[in-house]
Amino acid sequence: MEILNKHTASNEDLQNSVYIGRGSPLGNPYPVGEEHGNNEEVVQKYRKYLAQKLISRDPKIENAIRSLSPDSRLVCFCKPKPCHGDVVKEFYYELHNGTDYDHALRSFKEKHNLDRLNYYPEDDGVTHINVWSKAKTPLGRSLSNFAHTPFDHPIHGRFSSVEGFWYWLSTGGTRNELRSVYGFQSKKLGRLIREELEKAGGVPIVEDFEAQIKKALLCKIEQNNTLKETLKNSDLPLTHYYIWGEPSNVKVTVPDSYSWIHEYLSDIRDWLNGKAYKLVIAGSRSIKELSLVETAYNQAHMKAIEIVSGCAPGVDRLGEELAKKLYLPIERFPADWDNKGKAAGHIRNGQMAKYADAGLLVWDGVSPGTQNMIKQLEMLNKPYFLSKVNV
Repeated sequence: MEILNKHTASNEDLQNSVYIGRGSPLGNPYPVGEEHGNNEEVVQKYRKYLAQKLISRDPKIENAIRSLSPDSRLVCFCKPKPCHGDVVKEFYYELHNGTDYDHALRSFKEKHNLDRLNYYPEDDGVTHINVWSKAKTPLGRSLSNFAHTPFDHPIHGRFSSVEGFWYWLSTGGTRNELRSVYGFQSKKLGRLIREELEKAGGVPIVEDFEAQIKKALLCKIEQNNTLKETLKNSDLPLTHYYIWGEPSNVKVTVPDSYSWIHEYLSDIRDWLNGKAYKLVIAGSRSIKELSLVETAYNQAHMKAIEIVSGCAPGVDRLGEELAKKLYLPIERFPADWDNKGKAAGHIRNGQMAKYADAGLLVWDGVSPGTQNMIKQLEMLNKPYFLSKVNV
């Protein structure tokens, strides 16, 4: 594999060559200059960048590497100076070492030691987005729980930040001074209240805490249009870590216990782009086994960010059980039988179909309520997966 300088190579040498300059999948996003340094420095940054892209199996990067061969001629503008093409060549041979690609990739990952922290802090905004109040990117800072992103929770009311909601919820849901705080002030005040509660006898245990925080995250993004559009149009992986220490001795901490936050934010982004759903789970009252609903969910390949329930016995309530198992929020639409009479079920189904993006129906082949739910979804051109089971 050769690396050629486009300015000095002959036309013959350039025939059938592979351009790897900026603008190509294998281009170096770090230009030489005051911001990123000299040739050697930008090549080192590119080494980290390309390693991460390959480990995360970025399709454009992986396809570009796998399309090369030992006879490929790589063309850039750096040679004979240090060139990112040397990194491309080195990584190509590491990933084409006589074993299958997947096996070689596992060895590659171990060699480059990126298991603990998959991203380099200096590449925040280039290879990833760090969700943190002091992150480099405006999106990363806005996605932080500290951010001042007011939202209305459908049950609990208005809050200025998810962090304020977090401490309001975890301290019993009565300290309303937490509704208006954001930034570090929300954590400071929340911790003081927790200390008061601990001295007074203990902090209350909150049922479905993770699911309730996820609902707050969903409300925050839905109700803040600029944040919503920015997240929708982003494509870099989301992660979360803290940076601390002196500039000459930077330390990075990855909090394992809260990875579900940025993972759910990624799911919300998928939802904004039509790849995940607020999912109605409904069906026959005669169906009593959670395993039947789980099987249907796995077969449907409809990733849910929220489960929509009609609260009826049978599949509806099994859907709520599945939501709890998946730590997902639940949006409930109980039928108003007292005021709406026999029409209540159909009215409720229409409300669910309007709110949700898609449906998962588990049907015994008999119940008319499920047939109506299908009709409601079809009227709104919303997709659904139907699983027929024998009871």
